[in-house]
Amino acid sequence: MVTLSKCVEMLEKSKTSYAVDDFYSKKDGASLLVQLMMDYATSVNMIIGRTANPTYKGLTSSFDSERKAYIIDQLIQILSGMGKRVYVEYY
Repeated sequence: MVTLSKCVEMLEKSKTSYAVDDFYSKKDGASLLVQLMMDYATSVNMIIGRTANPTYKGLTSSFDSERKAYIIDQLIQILSGMGKRVYVEYY
């Protein structure tokens, strides 16, 4: 979720700023993902898991799942607004 949060932040910034080159010069996961989505993707397939990771045993809360849903919804809206076809499957 950290990477997707950063992607959403970069994509939002690219809509309002002409300094889009910021993520083209970086090689972190979020920057590379944004580059792929902006330059190469015509459609994006998202497979979203909704099961809690048993490793965390009680450390996750409803806040975490709400935050995850919010970030994913934002990403879908941004990509759709860019003319990308977004397909989402929930498991």
